[in-house]
Amino acid sequence: GFDLFFGTPYSNDSNEWPVGAPFIQVMGLAPLPLMEGNAIVEAPVDQSRLTRRYTERATAFIRQNRDRPFLLYLPHTMPHVPQYAGPEFAGKSRSGLYGDTVEELDWSTGVILDTLRELGLAERTLVVFTSDNGAPIRRNPGAMPKAAAKKQAAVAAAERFPGRSHGGSNGPLRAGKGTTFEGGVRVPFIAWWPGTIAPGRVVATPVSLMDLFPTCARLADAALPSDRVYDGRDLGPELTGAGEMAPRPIFYYFGYQAQAVREANWKLFVAVDRRPEPRPVSLWFDHQPRLFETQHRLLAEPELYDLGSDVGETSNVAKQHPEIVARLTRRLHEFDAELQRDRRPMEFVPGPPPPAPQTVRTVDTDLSAYLSL
Repeated sequence: GFDLFFGTPYSNDSNEWPVGAPFIQVMGLAPLPLMEGNAIVEAPVDQSRLTRRYTERATAFIRQNRDRPFLLYLPHTMPHVPQYAGPEFAGKSRSGLYGDTVEELDWSTGVILDTLRELGLAERTLVVFTSDNGAPIRRNPGAMPKAAAKKQAAVAAAERFPGRSHGGSNGPLRAGKGTTFEGGVRVPFIAWWPGTIAPGRVVATPVSLMDLFPTCARLADAALPSDRVYDGRDLGPELTGAGEMAPRPIFYYFGYQAQAVREANWKLFVAVDRRPEPRPVSLWFDHQPRLFETQHRLLAEPELYDLGSDVGETSNVAKQHPEIVARLTRRLHEFDAELQRDRRPMEFVPGPPPPAPQTVRTVDTDLSAYLSL
């Protein structure tokens, strides 16, 4: 765990889940508090001020710990939906509310780097800017289908959930958040360490956020327990240019399901039934057939893509390279079998009693009019 905590206890789009109700019938966003440690300091929190407040608290933490080693983990709430921009940034970008929040994050990052420079800590501090997934691909209300009924329903839903109709772009990458296509899993990874990491250095080797743990442990001279398997690797040699990591496959999962594997530039999607299982956590997908029709489908045949020449995953070349399909399929199944031997169930912590029935709200079951890949 962490010594200090300042933030929200869950995602800002978490819903109220009355016991026994199907997921799609629940609805309304749960009240979002701001917490310091275990104490609530504001409820509900003003989300338009979150990015600034996180930035101010982060720089204060750096100043307080300037004379000793520290770890600062700053996972901003924005641009997660529902999105809110501070008054200095609202309406200022050319990309709607999503763009406003991204520009505010850019400002926040600059403030933190300036603080490190001011305190003389820049050359002793590794800063990593990254993301947990690609951008969600969403339409703005003005770009919705022209059918009056659908547009009216979509606008009404968007008004009930501020910021949900605003999304980003993953450029040439296919799809977005919630998929194992490149648009869902390939994210920026920017490392800054003046005097140690050369400016402009580009590492072509695929890395994972799991690599941050062994990397930070090695930098802190911390010995890792030897009684477990670590999927991550120390990125130090790659970041500094002192060496290169040995090639390794990258495995892609959606929930518990192994869906794809990458080796060098080859990425294989194996033939599996990727339609969601009928459990509560997946019911939302069941009611959104258009939203995830590309990702969550019965894949009867394997799909192979050469990311070196086809980063958009548009041309399936599985039939031209059966030997690569066979090799990568075998590697994925071997890894999955090893992983399943150590599979442990998720734990659930009971929440407070459900609210009275009259407090339960509902939303339209078909949001696909304004959500799409």
